[in-house]
Amino acid sequence: MNKHIAFILSLLFTGFNSSAQLYIPSGASINMGGNAILYSGSDFINKGLVNGGMGTLICNSHLLDSGTVNGASSLLSFTGSFDQQAVFGSSSLKRVSINKSSGNVNFLSTIPSISDSLLLVKGLAVINNQNLITKAIGGGSAVSYVKTMGTGRLKMPLASGQTKAFHVGLSSYNQVEVSNNSGNSDSVGVRVMDEVYSQGATGNAISRGRVKRTWEIQSNNGNSGAGYTMKFYWDGASALSLSNPALFAFTGSQWQELNGNTIISGNSLTYSGYKGNAVLFSVQQSCGITTTSISNTICPSQLPYIWNGQSIIQSGIYTWAGTNMSGCDSTVILNLTVKTINSNFISQDTILACGLSYALNAGPGYDTYNSCTPKLITIFVDFFN
Repeated sequence: MNKHIAFILSLLFTGFNSSAQLYIPSGASINMGGNAILYSGSDFINKGLVNGGMGTLICNSHLLDSGTVNGASSLLSFTGSFDQQAVFGSSSLKRVSINKSSGNVNFLSTIPSISDSLLLVKGLAVINNQNLITKAIGGGSAVSYVKTMGTGRLKMPLASGQTKAFHVGLSSYNQVEVSNNSGNSDSVGVRVMDEVYSQGATGNAISRGRVKRTWEIQSNNGNSGAGYTMKFYWDGASALSLSNPALFAFTGSQWQELNGNTIISGNSLTYSGYKGNAVLFSVQQSCGITTTSISNTICPSQLPYIWNGQSIIQSGIYTWAGTNMSGCDSTVILNLTVKTINSNFISQDTILACGLSYALNAGPGYDTYNSCTPKLITIFVDFFN
């Protein structure tokens, strides 16, 4: 057994330091008592049982757990100087810390819920399509955050009146702070994507000035009360042609600018009182209100004229205000003219037909139209449809 160490061991107020591979076979167990420290300098492979007690398990290499790590009262600390893999079996965790000289921790399996806290000092916690659930989070910075590579999210409980920072990012650190003012306890999950896409999470990147990030923020309970306050942070390198930032939400078919209480401070945007159902948010160049004027002429047979949800029955000027296809506030003014059809067809040079057929009448006692100069009269008939 020169490659690894396999044993049944009880550590009571003591420590164990293994620079070799630490291997716990099926049926074997380690019971850590008091403040014991178990250090694995190489791979830690567990197929048995580790009772962490009040101790600390320091993993300096890969953690490959297919057994049980009972860390309900202990600390699991990732150290080391290269990218580590972490695979969990039937485990429970109280506290987890990431404090590496270099490299990241790649979580490759379902991650047990962390009942106390996740401490981010140095190195990234990389998740893919699995959630990382923790009661609280400490630390967090540009050198240590939860990197959301897939659909997985950093999730934390959020009591009413509570604010928590979600230290997330993908290619860079883009945390968001969420304050729950809804009056209901909630559970909030956050992930970040590295662009703003036309279809929310898919499609082509939009062309408008923007922060090239999309934050997905999901909660279990609908917003009520005073809603949520969200503060978004971005790095300068991710901003593109952004001089007047505004918060946009994806409504299911398009991005829509939110015109609520917004505060811009440096590379951050705070939006207060959000009560909607959107889960995708982005910071884009505010487009303000655009006004467009149009004119149209119709025949009476085309009434009622349906325009942007309005049923129009007469000539006039009508206004529509809403969101255009670009997600910007827009006002459109319609000048509508309803043509009046000629009621007298006798001796008329011009007749408005509006798609109908009329028999021209030269008048009582006359068979044809004629004129003195020129000899041939021309009848103009306008057709509107």
